[in-house]
Amino acid sequence: MLNDPSLIVNAMSILKTREAFFSAAHQYISGALFEMAKNEEAVDVLTLANALKKSSELVQAGGEVYLLELMNSVPSTANFDKYLDIVQDASVLRRLIRRSSETLELCLQDDASAGAVLDQLHKEVIDISDNLFKEESVALKDELDAAMGTIFRLAEGDKGEKGFSTGYRDLDDKIGGLKRSEMIVLAARPSIGKTTLAMNIAANVALANTRGQSDKNIAVGVFSLEMNTQSLVLRMVASEAEISLKDIGNMNVTTNDFANIQKAANILADTEIHIDDSAQLDVMELRAKSRRMKEKFDVDLIVIDYLQLLRGRGLNRNASREQEVAQISGAIKGIAKELNIPVIILAQMNRQAEQGGGSKEAARPKLSQLRESGSIEQDADIVMILHRDRGQQIEEDQAKIEAEGIMTELIVAKNRNGETGIVELNFMPQYTKFIDNDPVASFGGDYNNDQF
Repeated sequence: MLNDPSLIVNAMSILKTREAFFSAAHQYISGALFEMAKNEEAVDVLTLANALKKSSELVQAGGEVYLLELMNSVPSTANFDKYLDIVQDASVLRRLIRRSSETLELCLQDDASAGAVLDQLHKEVIDISDNLFKEESVALKDELDAAMGTIFRLAEGDKGEKGFSTGYRDLDDKIGGLKRSEMIVLAARPSIGKTTLAMNIAANVALANTRGQSDKNIAVGVFSLEMNTQSLVLRMVASEAEISLKDIGNMNVTTNDFANIQKAANILADTEIHIDDSAQLDVMELRAKSRRMKEKFDVDLIVIDYLQLLRGRGLNRNASREQEVAQISGAIKGIAKELNIPVIILAQMNRQAEQGGGSKEAARPKLSQLRESGSIEQDADIVMILHRDRGQQIEEDQAKIEAEGIMTELIVAKNRNGETGIVELNFMPQYTKFIDNDPVASFGGDYNNDQF
């Protein structure tokens, strides 16, 4: 908990009290940590030592030296859940020993009644088991009322029950929007436009309120392991202003272009998009940062660019890359479920995705070509694969491309709760922007969320 204070809340929910620890020193330390977490105080060795000193418990806790030793005694927090299980199991066993001793004393009393002793023992065991085992199952009949309520609210057009619109009408029709607790994989080979599409969707979600498509501002968190924040922001401004990124870089812009750029910047300034461009994140750091984003900014969507740049933690040094990616994929699904928000994770396809050859159908990439792990497709609720002829952008007339865009297929290869199929989008490379194949359907037009 000292190495990763974001895990204190998890420990509190499982262990309940400091008495779960056997050592008196650990009881004092955990008690102080729990109290600091409740008060939302910053936690590190110095602040913990100060809190223990204020309560006159620092000496009983082992002093500052022992706190430092504790921090260095755990090599990784990757197995934190397992450590919690060990502490909880030991705590339950100690309680059972105490209750067994008390039961033995009751049995040896002259006026002992077998019925009374059994009744008392039964209550104690139930109390202990309630603390050990979480309520994991629910009766179907108890959930039917809630399910029917959801259906009625959807029929009445309650926007809160729908997934967040991606800003692309055909895509929304296909997947039903970005739903809470879902892990959505957006995959492609390099330079096809997965980062562009992901940031377009992020901007569309964050701008929904500005465009009259949502009743409130929707906060979006972005983890960019590949591009820095400045590069992403420039792309978003160029996309919103529909000014060539190349022209902006070369300062080949007119007065009218400057006005559009300023207008786009003002629009984006009103959004709640929070970007973290930390490189070399591991799964535990990602999870902790995601929790903090949720707590601090109440983000309702997280975008991660991209999966293969993340690192696992706590694995055996002989573990394969496939095992590491499986751990990462499972952790991302866990983030979506824990925070109850959709998470879009970008991923690369392997080289086979470009070696289909033959017919148009044969050339399309397949779900099995996700790079490095089959676990990604197993964990994901939705897998979308961006596909187009890479040579088209080079070979075709550039003036035609700038006027009409490049037709790109977004293949919905997996949809756990809906249909699969192909959505056609137009890629406008000069603006780093995707639009609906039917321009009238794009978010910037007359599209209304009530239609979705």
